[in-house]
Amino acid sequence: MAETEIKRVNFFDGQFLKQEELNDLTNYAVRMQRRLLFALFDKSGVIETGSADLAVEVPNPAQKAIRVRAGMAIGRRSDVAEAHEIILRQDVTSISLTVASASVPVPLQPGDTGIVTIHYDEQPSGGDAAHPTRIKETAVVTVHRNAPPEPNPARPLIVLGKVAFDSMVVTPGQRQRTQINAGLTGGKPLQQSAVISSIDPQQALQGSSVQITIAGMKLGGATAINFDKPGITVQNIQSDLAGARITAMLTVAANAALGTNHFTVTTSGGPVDSPANAFSVLAAPQVTAVTPATSGPGGEISVRGVNIRDPRLGDGQPATGTEILFLHADTSDVLAKSANVTVAPNIGTSQQVKVKLPPVAEWRVPLLLGVRVRVRLIFQRATAEAPGAPLQVFLQ
Repeated sequence: MAETEIKRVNFFDGQFLKQEELNDLTNYAVRMQRRLLFALFDKSGVIETGSADLAVEVPNPAQKAIRVRAGMAIGRRSDVAEAHEIILRQDVTSISLTVASASVPVPLQPGDTGIVTIHYDEQPSGGDAAHPTRIKETAVVTVHRNAPPEPNPARPLIVLGKVAFDSMVVTPGQRQRTQINAGLTGGKPLQQSAVISSIDPQQALQGSSVQITIAGMKLGGATAINFDKPGITVQNIQSDLAGARITAMLTVAANAALGTNHFTVTTSGGPVDSPANAFSVLAAPQVTAVTPATSGPGGEISVRGVNIRDPRLGDGQPATGTEILFLHADTSDVLAKSANVTVAPNIGTSQQVKVKLPPVAEWRVPLLLGVRVRVRLIFQRATAEAPGAPLQVFLQ
């Protein structure tokens, strides 16, 4: 039951102090701070001083793991007029979505969505179990499978983001935010600064072109997107009326510098900077091997290499964005192309795709006597050809 009176401890000379009095002194300060936070903020959510605060990120989609950046949130209770201060002091790195853990009670499966939340908790600490000397306050990050649990008024959950397990894409605009109560600012909500929260995809290859989506707040009227390193150009920029989403076509020069970049969006309200290292330029695709050396219409070959497919895709999925052409070994004429390309398990550091050769009717030359072809791979509009001897294609 909630207390109906507010009392603080009063000391006097010669008073015999017990544990209860000293704990009351601490509890008074804690409860007053929580009442102040309840009055100060309008709801549970992230205190957003920048787009990296408690951001959910996917460092390597192929590993099916996420990272949650450090930051602060407010958990506003609904049962009493108090709010918890939730502080994540350091980044939480490499939360695997496929392994059961304290952070992932139920591992995710294909087709699932991970709901990433944070909440306040406290546990006795120091001394021994019967006589702890401290109360440890913690921020608990949890990934829930498809839906969060039933609300607990004493431990409000704050949604930080949603992650699609298959693509490992963090859905923009899903995390809860808090701000100063409008009643404390003359009845008007505090104006929020423009912010860039994400860019998708987060990487592109040398010599490639990709459609990008930038999410954030107050990004309306975008007219330009400039990266800090040369070799990246952006065209066809369009922003929605809410200023929450920008789409554009990004082109990376073949000689663009490898590594991470940050970028600036020019909006109607002025320039808006992305977080540092928001976007990466990777080396152009490279095919290292094609096996077997002989196949036929309807047969399957394996193509291995570096940066030859979208790393966010899982084994067995269609290798969306990757295309395979079969070129005449002598004339370089395109003889056929495969529409059936699927993701296969990596071999060491090499990516791999499985390619089904087109049926006889789709080849532009007779195959009765066989034909020697070069395999050309296209990913993000960047091309790479297989080294070594040509692939022999025969009727089988």
